[in-house]
Amino acid sequence: MAPPPLTWTDRKAQLLSELGIDAMVAYRTDKMLLSLTPEQFFGRVVRERLQARAVVEGPNFYFGRHRRAPWRCCEPFAAARACVWKSSTR
Repeated sequence: MAPPPLTWTDRKAQLLSELGIDAMVAYRTDKMLLSLTPEQFFGRVVRERLQARAVVEGPNFYFGRHRRAPWRCCEPFAAARACVWKSSTR
């Protein structure tokens, strides 16, 4: 069983709003989501489902099976589709 998060989702949303962030997405993790390749994740989740034009992720964002894909894997897909994909170190 996983330990409880350091900050709950509602509190994260409140803190991000106070920093001027327009939107936050908390996406439920399931087997289907974890099985996606970086390209599938970007296409299906970021572009199709969220219709995002820009994404800012934490530097510890990993996804895919066994969390093997770091956030940088999506940069080429984003650049090819005029979407900004950046990491926040703050």
